[in-house]
Amino acid sequence: MDQEKFNVVAKFLDLIPPSQLFVSDFSLHSIGVILSRYKKYGLDFEDSYQFTTAQKYDMTIITFDKDFNISGIRKNSPEEIIDKN
Repeated sequence: MDQEKFNVVAKFLDLIPPSQLFVSDFSLHSIGVILSRYKKYGLDFEDSYQFTTAQKYDMTIITFDKDFNISGIRKNSPEEIIDKN
């Protein structure tokens, strides 16, 4: 996106309260596809989505998926949770 459009979007988002903005599931998915091209941690789209959500809300991912065995990603397996309790 060129700088001019970036500035317009930034001003728009500053002007309109978040409670008045809505995003369709399709748009959210499209944004995710575009962002997954950056290959953050080398994860595919679905894993990137889970990781970003967990990171945003300061959560740990509970999964058997070995794709999350990367430094910087908080992850536990269900067995690890059971063993801790």
